[in-house]
Amino acid sequence: MPVLAPSALMPDGVQYEFGDWVVGTDPHFARFGFAVIDCIGQSLHVEYVNEDGVPHNSEDYAAPGAAAAS
Repeated sequence: MPVLAPSALMPDGVQYEFGDWVVGTDPHFARFGFAVIDCIGQSLHVEYVNEDGVPHNSEDYAAPGAAAAS
């Protein structure tokens, strides 16, 4: 289901927002995507992928006292 690409600034606290849109659409339609989450012990590696299967960002999280995923 197509959605309009956002045009406002990101809200406070948001660290990353994927802002790509489908070329040739007017108004602009946002691209879809998904996150791949790898659980490694007490750590997580998150990779964000667009609808074409192309990664565009990743993050690592670790429980307090645990080493981050690598």
